Amino acid sequence: MEIRLSRKEFLDLLVSGSVFAGRNKVVSMFDNVRLNIGGSGITIWSMDGDCSMERSMELEDFAGDIDFCVNPVGLIKLLRLVKDSYVALDILDSVLVVRHSSGQMEFPLESSVDFPRMAKSGGDTSYEVLSEVLYGWVQMSKNFVSADSLRPIMCGMYLGFSGGKVTMCATDTRVLLTDSYLDRDIVGDVSAVIPTSVFGALLDLLNGTDRVKVRIGSTNVAFKAGGSLLVCKVQNGKYPAFDRVIPTGNDTSASIDKATLTDSVHRAMLSADKATQLLRMSLRGVEFGIVGEDLAFGRKSQETCMCSHAGSDLEIGVQGDFLLKCLGAVGSADVELTFGTPSSPIVIYDKESQDKRILLMPMLLPS
Repeated sequence: MEIRLSRKEFLDLLVSGSVFAGRNKVVSMFDNVRLNIGGSGITIWSMDGDCSMERSMELEDFAGDIDFCVNPVGLIKLLRLVKDSYVALDILDSVLVVRHSSGQMEFPLESSVDFPRMAKSGGDTSYEVLSEVLYGWVQMSKNFVSADSLRPIMCGMYLGFSGGKVTMCATDTRVLLTDSYLDRDIVGDVSAVIPTSVFGALLDLLNGTDRVKVRIGSTNVAFKAGGSLLVCKVQNGKYPAFDRVIPTGNDTSASIDKATLTDSVHRAMLSADKATQLLRMSLRGVEFGIVGEDLAFGRKSQETCMCSHAGSDLEIGVQGDFLLKCLGAVGSADVELTFGTPSSPIVIYDKESQDKRILLMPMLLPS
């Protein structure tokens, strides 16, 4: 039986639903996606052994149930080249035929019997999260998570539910980002670390939705929104107690226009040592100074920003690219930096989010 459907909708389904196909270079079955056409829609699954994606689209006037596996690469290429609004699908002797106004193309099919499924996780706890908030957290986390494969628990974003609060954290031990919001429906204490390998798929799932259902189990964490379900294995290990490393006694602060400070940091970095990217920051009265210097090449840049200052004058060193990462996570027009001693962490606050805190470890200044 021939099935007529929107080319664009089918292409979008294949692109988003095949996100994990081809990632596993050992099991050839994972090069394929599983498609089920039946009832009122089309459902697609892709897997790489650690993660799976399920997405669906509605289908009208189809009375049947067809289940098969196909390599999505050629299908996607064809649908991108075809300009028709609609295409037709037909299954003939283990072959998928895609017809359009100028011709047709055949794709070999495989049985879906051996297509694996993600193992069910025990002890699941489910909560709903604001999609817009989670989307922003994942976007910002990309610049803060660790790339150290020896510590996989750090190579992802922590997402925790505890005491009426939803909390996130991302850190590589040199910079740290944490944020949270209150939700009185949150009870108990569960958490998971979302690996960077699913960030793209998760952002795609969250886009255009209001809320996402998060299910955390002993082995898997799942995200469900609309007709989409993303499942990934939970990272083994214990995430660091990040709330304990954030200083609460920083008694010196500076409030500065974020755009002005960001531009000054970029200019100062033009003269900073390329290996260390060390910047010397000073706070004296209403002047916030930034110096980048490379003694080996005789380069030096000096920048001064006006600020609102409370507490003592000080001088402290930071790595320029890490400072820029931290400033990029601030949403407000003004940014507040708080300081303790020259060797204690700098805490950066976003004035649009009272719960967002950004930690930056300082660098030792040469004497």
